[in-house]
Amino acid sequence: MTHPGLQSRAVPARRIITLAGQLSDELSDFDTHELCAAELRGLLRGMTGTASALTRILDQLRECAMLSRLEHEVGLPAYQTVRSELEQAAAAAEDLRVTAESLCGLLPLDVSVPARRGG
Repeated sequence: MTHPGLQSRAVPARRIITLAGQLSDELSDFDTHELCAAELRGLLRGMTGTASALTRILDQLRECAMLSRLEHEVGLPAYQTVRSELEQAAAAAEDLRVTAESLCGLLPLDVSVPARRGG
């Protein structure tokens, strides 16, 4: 379902907003148990890139014009809380990027997935 205000956005913004929701839905059902070594590496690389992009977006949101207008609507304390939460979220995304990048570097190139036990 498309958000009512989304139709007035530029195509790239609409696409990213839609993709973010779709990615969230897909990730909520994702199971890592069946990943092979190459897929695990690819997942960690993808997480690194995604976390980097999220950090950038969260940093930009702190400077977003809509948030500047929000200060006048909700008051300074609430506005400062929103900015602080965005800063914390950006820091958490950066931590995820660093961790995923580190994990990818720690995995041997020939990492193997343990054989499954019979059920």
